[in-house]
Amino acid sequence: MFHCFCRFMLIGMLSAAWAVAQSDTHDTTSPGESVNTLDKIIVTATRREQAIDLVSDDHSLINVGRLQLSTSQNISELLADFVPSRISDYGSGSVKKISLRGVGSERTLVLVDGKRIGSNDGDLGDMSVNSVDKIEVIEGGQSALYGMDAIGGVVNIITKQPTSDKLSGNLSIGLSSFEPRNRKGKLKALLNGKDVSGQLGQKYDHLGWLFGGKLAESNGKFGYPDSNKAFHIRENNGVDDGEVFFKTIYKYNALSLNALGVYGNRKIENPGMLPALSLATTKKSIGSVSVDGSYNPMQYLKLKFNSSYAYNFINFIDPNPDWPQKSKHTESRENVEFIQEFTLQKQMLNTGIQFFRDGIISSEIGNHTINQFGIFSNGIFKDSTQFFEFEQMPAIRFDHASTFGNSLNGKIGTVITGNIVLKPAIFYNIGNSFRAPSFNDLYWPSDAYNVGNPDLKPETSTNWDFGFQMQYTFDSVNIRTRFSHYAMQLSEMIIWMPDSSGIVWSPKNVSQATINGFKLDWSLNYRQEWNVALNYHYNDARNKETNKYLIYRPLSTFTCSFERFGNWLNTGISYTFSGKVFTNEKNTASLPYYHLVNVHAGYKVPIQLLKQNGMWIVYDMLNATNQDRSTNEGYPLPGREHRISLKMQF
Repeated sequence: MFHCFCRFMLIGMLSAAWAVAQSDTHDTTSPGESVNTLDKIIVTATRREQAIDLVSDDHSLINVGRLQLSTSQNISELLADFVPSRISDYGSGSVKKISLRGVGSERTLVLVDGKRIGSNDGDLGDMSVNSVDKIEVIEGGQSALYGMDAIGGVVNIITKQPTSDKLSGNLSIGLSSFEPRNRKGKLKALLNGKDVSGQLGQKYDHLGWLFGGKLAESNGKFGYPDSNKAFHIRENNGVDDGEVFFKTIYKYNALSLNALGVYGNRKIENPGMLPALSLATTKKSIGSVSVDGSYNPMQYLKLKFNSSYAYNFINFIDPNPDWPQKSKHTESRENVEFIQEFTLQKQMLNTGIQFFRDGIISSEIGNHTINQFGIFSNGIFKDSTQFFEFEQMPAIRFDHASTFGNSLNGKIGTVITGNIVLKPAIFYNIGNSFRAPSFNDLYWPSDAYNVGNPDLKPETSTNWDFGFQMQYTFDSVNIRTRFSHYAMQLSEMIIWMPDSSGIVWSPKNVSQATINGFKLDWSLNYRQEWNVALNYHYNDARNKETNKYLIYRPLSTFTCSFERFGNWLNTGISYTFSGKVFTNEKNTASLPYYHLVNVHAGYKVPIQLLKQNGMWIVYDMLNATNQDRSTNEGYPLPGREHRISLKMQF
C-alpha cells in the first residue's frame, strides 16, 4: 500500500514541482538567524534569554519551524548550509559530526534542550528534525558554562512545544533518488529512499501534549568514479530509521513542568573505506527521557531543575572472513542540574550545580564510567547612556571528574552597542576550556582501521576573539554585517592520526596547536520574504611544533544563499565552497576542494479545505552540479540527489 501510494505521489509531484532554489529553506537575517522578531532571542550563550544582537559570541539561530517546508532528514543537513563549519560525513546513515572553528567535531558539545541527552559521540545523524523547533549554535570555548567538550562551541537542539488550543498536526511523505553518474551506470531503481513523518498535539489551559514519529528507509546506492574515472556502485550503504517522541507540558501560576521522551531504532549498512568493500551492519537503539521544572517563588528569583537519562545500544556485525567482528556496546548518560536565576531590573545572575555520568558497557573494551560534578555561576550585567549600551557576561565553573581530577574555567564577554545610525557594536570574549579523552579515544579496540590510546592526557585551551557588527534598518529592509577575529591555543590536543601505512588510525596528544581565523557575515532581508546571505570563514589550524596544518581542517569556506518566502511559492539557492584538507600529519596527502550547489522550491496547493494551514509540494535538488566530493578519505559522497515531499498541515 505504502509503495503504491509513494509511486502515485511521485508522479503527481514531479508534474507540479519546479525549482530555482535551495535545499534547506531558512528564516535568516544572517546565515543561521531568524527574521521573526519573536525568534531574535537566544539562550545558549548565557543560559538566559538574550537579544541576539547583544550576544558577544559568534552564533547562528536556525528556525526549524519555517523549515517544515524542507526535505532535510537530520540535524547535520540543517546546519550544513548556514553554519560556518566542517560537517564530517561518511555517507548514508553513518556518523555525521560538526566541527566548529577547526578544533574537531569531538570538541563540539551537542545538547538537547540545554541538556546532555544526545548520543555520547555527538553524532548528528542520530537526530531527525521531526521534534525540533530551533537550533542554536554558539562558537568558541564554553566550558565555563557547560563543562568539558565545549572547546569549539555548543550546538543546542531545542524541541517543539504544543502551541494551539485546537487539535492540530502535520504529515509529510517524501521520496528521494540519486542520479546515475553517467549513462553507463548500472543503477536501475528510480527511487532510493522514502520517508513518512507526522505529529499531533494540543494545548489546554494548563496542560499540553505533543506526539510524533518518523519512518524512513534508503538503499543508499549511488554511482561514483574511482581515481581512474572507472564507474562503480556504492553497495551496502542503506539505512532504515524509525523514531517516536512524546512531550507534555504543565504550567500553573509560578510552576512549570516539562517531560520529553524519545525512542529510535536504526539499522545502518557500513560499506567501509575504499577500495575495500565491507558487508558490516550496525543496529542502534537510541532512547532518552528528561524532566524539567521551574518555580518562581518571588519576582526576582526562579528555581530550575533539569534531569535526564539517555542510552545508546549498538550492535555491530562484520562478516569479513579475514577479520570477522561481532560486538555490543551500551552507552549511557545521566544528568541532574539545579539552577537559581536572580533578576534585579536589568541585572541577571545564575548559580548552579550539576552532576552527570557517562558510562559504557562493551563486549570488547569492558565497563567504564566518568562521574563529574560541576559548580558554576554566570551573569549578564547591563548599563546604558544616551548613546551607548554596555553588556558584560562573566562566567566561571569548577569541575571535578573521576578520570581527570579538577578543572577551573572562566570566561568574560563584552558588547558595546551604539544607539546611533547603523547601530555599531564592538565585542570581545576571552576564556579557557578543557576536554578529557573519550571512551573511544582511550579504549577503542584494535581492529583493521582503528586502535585507542590509554596513555592520552586531557587537553586544555585558551581562546579569545573580538570584532564588530553594524546593521541598518529602514522600512522593511534590514542589512547586517559582522566581522570577528579569533585565536586559540590548545595544549595536549588529541588528534586521530594514521600510522605509517596510512590505514590504522590512533589518537595522539599534540603538545600544542594554534588556531587563528576570522569570519565575515553579511545579510540583507526585505519584508521577511527575501533574504540574501554571504559568509566567508578563514581558519588556520596548525601543529605548533611542526608548523604543519592539522588534518581535515579546510583553510577557507564560503557560503552564499538566496531565499524567497511567499504565501504560495518558496524558492532558494545556496552555494558552498570548501577548501582542500590534508589527510596526514606530514601534509603530503589531501582531499581536493569542492563546490556544492543546492536548489529548492515549495508550492502551496490551492485546496480550499486546507487554505488556512495548507498542503505543500516541496522539491529539493542536492549537489545540483553533480560534483565528485568527499569529506573523509575513502568515503565518497553522492552526486546529484532529488527529493520530493508532500507536506500537509491541519
